[in-house]
Amino acid sequence: MSSVPSRGAVVRALPQPVQWRSVAVAAGVLGVPVITLRRALERGARRQPDGSIEAQLDGVRARKFGRQWRVWLSPAWTSPDARR
Repeated sequence: MSSVPSRGAVVRALPQPVQWRSVAVAAGVLGVPVITLRRALERGARRQPDGSIEAQLDGVRARKFGRQWRVWLSPAWTSPDARR
């Protein structure tokens, strides 16, 4: 058997892991209301040496881009093996 796909076969690339998410999407993954997550990020916001604004709490890292937050969830929140 050849490892090369036959003509007409559909080859699907593995999806790239999404790291930065909107607050709404991250809140859905975490199972909290959007406003609760946004307020927690605002309370934990700190200016970084490079001038950016970041918040870090319990495996959630968020960075402010303009007026909006972008959220990165650690693998503990996104990995199926980590959910117990």
